[in-house]
Amino acid sequence: MLAFGVTLSGMCALALGASASFVQSAEVVQSSQTAAKAFSGASTPGDVIVVTLAWGSTSAATVTDSAGNTYLAAAPPTVGIGGLVGEQIQLFWAPVLDAGAAPLTVRATSRGALTCSSRPWSTGAWRR
Repeated sequence: MLAFGVTLSGMCALALGASASFVQSAEVVQSSQTAAKAFSGASTPGDVIVVTLAWGSTSAATVTDSAGNTYLAAAPPTVGIGGLVGEQIQLFWAPVLDAGAAPLTVRATSRGALTCSSRPWSTGAWRR
């Protein structure tokens, strides 16, 4: 899944004219309809969080976090191949506008079992 995050972050960096560097990751696999995972360290306003989701239904997925950052779908869901046959896969991203005092907790919701991989990337493009 890291390749998806690297590709998206590269596109963001090119579009914004800034370079991006990897900060940390948080991954969780849940057999329920909601997956939540906190980052081990704080996120900084100006970072970009890239979330890769894979879930086992055709329902829509949503992503939120504990600081209220807004997550946008990078593209519509796509059908998985190889080891992800039968899964929907989708990328979401959000600029960290408010990180809050504690490490962010990213939550994903869908109607099938979820795999959620969240990665913040540091870029000066959105820094206040």
